[in-house]
Amino acid sequence: MTFSYLSAYLAFIMSLPIGYAYLRISRSASDIVRHMSISIFCVVSAFAWRSIFWDAVPVWVDEHWPVFRDSFGGREVNNLWNLVFAYGCYRALRALQLMVPEEDRPKWPFWIAWLYPPRRRRRIVSRD
Repeated sequence: MTFSYLSAYLAFIMSLPIGYAYLRISRSASDIVRHMSISIFCVVSAFAWRSIFWDAVPVWVDEHWPVFRDSFGGREVNNLWNLVFAYGCYRALRALQLMVPEEDRPKWPFWIAWLYPPRRRRRIVSRD
C-alpha cells in the first residue's frame, strides 16, 4: 500500500461525517446557512470522491485499472467532480452575497460579493 492510498481512505472517511452533517444542516430555514452547508458538502464530496477514484480504486482493481478507468471515460470523469466543486463554490458566493446588507445587495452580484465591503481609499499623506 502506498501513502496516497491510505491518505485517500483517511480523506474519504473524514469527509463522511462532514457531508452528512452539512447535508442535514442544509434544511435550515436560513438562506445563508443553506447555501454555505450545500457549498461545504459539494466541495468536500468532490474532493473525497476524486481522491478515492484516483488513489484507492487502482489498488482495488489492480491490473484491471486501465479498463476500469476507461469505462468511466478516463480523465473525463474529472469533469463531474469539477462541476460539483464549481457548484459548491457558486453556493458559497451566493451565501456571501446574502451577507451584504439589503440596501447594497443590488450593487453586489454574487460574483463580486466576496469583495464587500469596498476597500476604503487610503489617504496619501505627504511628508515634508
